[in-house]
Amino acid sequence: DGDGNVIVVDAGNHCIRKLTSCGLSRGLAVPRFYVGPASMTRGLLSMLEDDEFADTTFEVEGARITAHRALLVTRSAFFRGMLKSSCREAQPGAIIRVGETTAAAFRKVLAFLYTDTLELDDDVVIDVMCKAREYDLTRAYTICMRYCIRGAQSSNAVSWLLKADEAQLGELRAEMLRYIQRHFRTIRAEAPGMLAGLRANPDLMFEVMSVL
Repeated sequence: DGDGNVIVVDAGNHCIRKLTSCGLSRGLAVPRFYVGPASMTRGLLSMLEDDEFADTTFEVEGARITAHRALLVTRSAFFRGMLKSSCREAQPGAIIRVGETTAAAFRKVLAFLYTDTLELDDDVVIDVMCKAREYDLTRAYTICMRYCIRGAQSSNAVSWLLKADEAQLGELRAEMLRYIQRHFRTIRAEAPGMLAGLRANPDLMFEVMSVL
């Protein structure tokens, strides 16, 4: 294509693949005008990691995490309401304490606000999802949902169900409940220890067993 990417029709897997950063140009018309990959995401992440010009400080699990007020209020209505108000958190030099999450998950949320992308793993996805809902970050919330639906397996589905039930994440709870009901025998064979976690929640256990 015009950006030097190679587009491949992968008929065997019924998909189209894009190979990036190939250093190619399209035909003979533009041989010397290769446009490299965008660097904005990398630059914004570097800005987030460098506190030299940061003017907002969060405290999560005792860790201090800095950010930039102008970007936060631009990207988030939640932070716009907070940082443009007269409340304590909006005052210069204030430490904004963030509860009910982990430092790792909050860093992921900030990285999303800076880059509009999310790098998730099984350990943080539920905490990120909870904060995305609290901060009304619909795109981030949806990315978390897709991650869980696509990544559900014997080793994590029960844990995600329990966390979704506790956090009142109704959509995720329904998806994980459906997955466990459909794959109960596989989970029992591959990860019987995971099912033991349901014993502490009899109502949830009954829902799982009701269709078996």
